[in-house]
Amino acid sequence: MKRKTACMTVCIALIALLTAPAAFGQALDGKWFELKVTFKGYTFVPEGLDKVSGSVTNYMRLAWDPNTSTYGFSIYASDGTLIPQGDTPTFSPDILEDYETAIDVNMLFAQDDTNYIWTWHTSLIAIKRSKGAFKSATFTSLGCEVDDGEIGGETAFGGCTIKGKTIESPPFI
Repeated sequence: MKRKTACMTVCIALIALLTAPAAFGQALDGKWFELKVTFKGYTFVPEGLDKVSGSVTNYMRLAWDPNTSTYGFSIYASDGTLIPQGDTPTFSPDILEDYETAIDVNMLFAQDDTNYIWTWHTSLIAIKRSKGAFKSATFTSLGCEVDDGEIGGETAFGGCTIKGKTIESPPFI
């Protein structure tokens, strides 16, 4: 009788383990996102303020750290140039089964050395699965502020929107 109970317990544990959805880190670790960033705001010019807007496509790669339960990320320009993010670019996700949030994240997006914006944002990452396996994910900013940047050689600030989706690999690889 003890042997049947032990065997049944092991079987139930295996079924639970194999049918549980993949954790956030497991689902998105190593995934690439193509991010389209739009900006509307102002630059300081000698005459005062000037309205400015623009957009850029950058690429983000996520790396899950199971020891800290955070994501490290790298952002790349469309030509493959790594855009430095500061000391340790990470965010701690709030984990649900198919919807994740990245709260209070600081990211630098750039077109080149004189056209860049520093953003603070909260974003929603929606994960789509097929038969329990990862299929794709989308990235959408829920609120996005540009607190520093440079557009055409002038200091820039304002608001932004970030939208993206997972891709197999960026065009520069």
